[in-house]
Amino acid sequence: VGRRPPAASAMPQVVPEFAKAGLAVLAGYGIKRLGWITEDDGKALAKLLINVLIPSLLVVTFWTQNQKNGTPIPVAETFVQPAICVGWACLLGLLPGWLFFGLRARNDRIKGVTPRYPSDRLGMTIACSLGWNIGMFGFPIIQQLFGAEGFKYIALFDIGNVILTYGVSYYVVVVYAPGESQFDCKRVLVRIFSARPLQAAFIGMIMSLTGLPVWQFAADWLEFVGKSNAPISLLILGVYLDFSKWRLQNAVHCVQVLVIRFAPSVLVFTLIALFRPKLLVNVEEVVTLLCFLMPCGLIVIPYSLEFGYDVHFVSMLVNVSMVASLILMTVALVVITAVQDRQGNVNFAGAWWIVLLVIGGLGGIAAAAVAFTNRRERSSPPRRPVSDQGLELKTPFTQHEVKV
Repeated sequence: VGRRPPAASAMPQVVPEFAKAGLAVLAGYGIKRLGWITEDDGKALAKLLINVLIPSLLVVTFWTQNQKNGTPIPVAETFVQPAICVGWACLLGLLPGWLFFGLRARNDRIKGVTPRYPSDRLGMTIACSLGWNIGMFGFPIIQQLFGAEGFKYIALFDIGNVILTYGVSYYVVVVYAPGESQFDCKRVLVRIFSARPLQAAFIGMIMSLTGLPVWQFAADWLEFVGKSNAPISLLILGVYLDFSKWRLQNAVHCVQVLVIRFAPSVLVFTLIALFRPKLLVNVEEVVTLLCFLMPCGLIVIPYSLEFGYDVHFVSMLVNVSMVASLILMTVALVVITAVQDRQGNVNFAGAWWIVLLVIGGLGGIAAAAVAFTNRRERSSPPRRPVSDQGLELKTPFTQHEVKV
């Protein structure tokens, strides 16, 4: 497998570009709070994003990669990124999640004691320990930072992520569902291969590997459509950022899941930065490391609706993971830029004001929202059970309203 070109030419401005991405997310949250756009509007935009914008960008990225940068991905390496994705998630996500949550819950049942993890959360704590939000979070950020060169690597990574989110996570959710559920292998395969981004990636790779001549007008049109992916994705993320779902009583379980999700990634990144910093000057390695810092996939929300899990807990977990991911990626990009400036030698002086700004801003907003929500709950009368409220829950992935 050939080495990829160094990222020196692509990475000097990554921190300012990431700051722009973070401001776009906050702008989406702000316009939602002002009432200019609703989550229903975000649902329609998300469908457009997943089914049109991202597939267009994937097809043109793979189709024209030889013409643009002369560094086609070797056929063998096409399988490396998905294998790394699935292997990492299973060994450092699924296995620790099952040992910490599933095994402890099983021991509680055997001993006949009150379970530490209710049945309407157990499956989700394990499922949220693996898989990443690549479509709406990873694609726009990597595209903004590294362009087509980095985008093709995250596209390959997403092939493995689709298998995880639509296959492994779905299996875990079904097995631990509160009610009686049956795993349907045919349905899983249909979900995986009907994912539009996956289909687009395969089409683009086939067009590239077969040497199909690039029709410039078609490539320009696809690129024109795909360029709107980044701003729309980041604004949608802000629209779905909802601090009102944060509950102090859910904090312990959320923190446990986030530690399992992010601790291995942070540890590996720290070791590489300290002992093998020269790896941080290659686009391929940098994109892969950043992928491991992505938040939980949004697909767990419709899963929680379908199988009767605690939707409020899952929504809070997704939102908290998004904020944690933004903070961790900001720190990681500052370190990467410091390494880049020294051509592989660590120099941590510089750009820390951006870290403090992002952490302080997000932390302040989150703390204020949580304090306001919990104060309002203490002053309001007791809530009825969710099953009595006729609550309608919608997500960008569901075609219908689900009443619980």
